Amino acid sequence: MTGILVPLLSFTLLSPGVSADTVFTVRAVHADSAPTIDGVLGDPEWRDAALATDFLQFEPRRGEPSNLHTEAFVLHDSAHVYVAFRVFDPGTPAASSHAVMRS
Repeated sequence: MTGILVPLLSFTLLSPGVSADTVFTVRAVHADSAPTIDGVLGDPEWRDAALATDFLQFEPRRGEPSNLHTEAFVLHDSAHVYVAFRVFDPGTPAASSHAVMRS
C-alpha cells in the first residue's frame, strides 16, 4: 500500500514529557476518488482511511492525554490530502444549534 506521511500535533513538541525529537505521524491512505465532503464520515473511503487517536492536550495541561476522545481520518489522492475529525464531547448533544440575535 502506498501512502504519504502527514505530521500531526507538531505543537506538542514543546510539551513536558514529550521529547523534542518526538515526531507524530500518520500514513495517509490512498483513495481512488475524492471523498464526499458533507460532514458525514459514511463514505467507503473514510472507512479505509488512516486513523489517528490518543491525542495530547495543549491547554490546560500541555502534554497530558486528552480528556475527550478524538479521531482523525486521513486520506490522499493524486492531488489532495483529506482530513476528517470525529470529536466526542459527552457534554454536547449530538446535534446542537446556536441562536444568534440580530438587530
